[in-house]
Amino acid sequence: MMKGHQKTANSHIVEVVRQRIRRLRLQRGLTQENLCDRAGISVDAVSRIENGSRKPTLDTLDRIAQALDTSISELVSTGELPKTQYPATLMRIISLLEAQPAHVHQTIETIVKVVMKAIAIRAASAPSKAAEEKAPYQTKK
Repeated sequence: MMKGHQKTANSHIVEVVRQRIRRLRLQRGLTQENLCDRAGISVDAVSRIENGSRKPTLDTLDRIAQALDTSISELVSTGELPKTQYPATLMRIISLLEAQPAHVHQTIETIVKVVMKAIAIRAASAPSKAAEEKAPYQTKK
């Protein structure tokens, strides 16, 4: 009888850990790939942990906790995670995407990455504000 209870308790802990890792990862705006890079583990490992087909070792939990800037005890806690407050614009975007299939999410993520890269390139090639302020009336020759 004790073994059955222990198995149920273990299953519950695995489910809690699975859900918390995924939720913390998403709250921090990380993809599974980002988390894996930070934790030094494979994408397959995180994917299988999050979908419940793999039980993480303590070493893996420690690596994931560090990558998520939290503790192992936070990963196994059954208490509520603090709610992350996002700007209203971001919340509207999320609500538009919630009902969409995964391939749409992936397409949108790719588009956002391209746009962000273009913004970074443009910002890097634009003259600095300080240079503009030093000579605001100079004309180009």
